[in-house]
Amino acid sequence: MNIPQPALTPKARAEAISQTGLLAATALNCALQIAWFRRFRAHSINEDGIAYVVLARHLVDGDFKASLQGYWSPLTSWMIASASAFGRDFTLLGRFVTIASFLVCLPLLYALTLRLWRSRTSAALAMFWFSAARGLVFLAVGSIVADFVLTACVLLYFILLLDALRQNKPAPWIGLGAAHALAFLAKAIAMPWLSIASAIAVLLRDGRSSRRLAASFRLAFLFLAIVGISWGGTLRTKYGVFTTGYQLRANLMSNWHADQSPSHWRQPVVRRHFVAL
Repeated sequence: MNIPQPALTPKARAEAISQTGLLAATALNCALQIAWFRRFRAHSINEDGIAYVVLARHLVDGDFKASLQGYWSPLTSWMIASASAFGRDFTLLGRFVTIASFLVCLPLLYALTLRLWRSRTSAALAMFWFSAARGLVFLAVGSIVADFVLTACVLLYFILLLDALRQNKPAPWIGLGAAHALAFLAKAIAMPWLSIASAIAVLLRDGRSSRRLAASFRLAFLFLAIVGISWGGTLRTKYGVFTTGYQLRANLMSNWHADQSPSHWRQPVVRRHFVAL
């Protein structure tokens, strides 16, 4: 027996039409802009792109130590290396990873806006404005960068942050820490500023109970501590000093040799392998 569905109110019907129109406009806008910019930027590559491609090649070739870099965080090169199962054109794979990460940001932005405003029309509008920014699509098509991978991780982080604040259960706090760790692997600068956000969130939610405060802190920073220590120890095998990347300025207070300084981490990879591309 079919239960009749209640008819939509005029306001709900108008909101559904607006949402559908905005989602369709977002999809059309992304398709047109990607196709348009690809005509002019299909053969361009930036310095970061060269580095990520080279590091991914080292990883696929089994030279793990050569794939370690203190300047470029590893997640993007790992994603390019993982995509090598579908082909050996690493430059093309790098472009695919960048464009795909840009597109993944759209539903994550929708989910975050929906949680904040509880309006599907507002969420669809946020997606549309994100896709309408010509500079973002231009960057996604014409470069190989970690910016959109970082953006996707940060959007996921704040989605889980809202869940953790509202539910205050272990699972959202653990997921929050996992998203934080992923953002750190995308770009190391995510470690300090998202740590501040996590600490403030825990204090606001559980500041009145020292036991719950300690438990939430442990859950929120568990994955970040594991990943940060593991990555710092891995970089130590190459550079001889424990560091999570060049953004960890405290390590600059050490008396390093000149060839161990972060200012020397960036250029050799690009110079050495530019011809190989």
